[in-house]
Amino acid sequence: FADFGLHTQLAVLSHVKDIRSKWLEMGSEVAVLNAEHKTMTKTIVGRNGLVYVENAPTPGELVIKTQNGTCHSPLPVSAGQQGYIDGGEIVCR
Repeated sequence: FADFGLHTQLAVLSHVKDIRSKWLEMGSEVAVLNAEHKTMTKTIVGRNGLVYVENAPTPGELVIKTQNGTCHSPLPVSAGQQGYIDGGEIVCR
């Protein structure tokens, strides 16, 4: 068999709101942390609070820097999940 070095990734798509139920600002910086609080990847918030994370750690945490400060939210995934996960709406506190 040929080994092409491919592996399955975990991709998570969520819409993130603040504690006032407002979508987070487009362009806000997102750091994705693993269980040891090490930054695994970075991304930005899209329209309507959209956050897309590829190769998401489980467990993981989003740390989002907005114009109003920094908030945190756990990634809506659990160990053993694979493929594409629709994380729905989450609140960043």
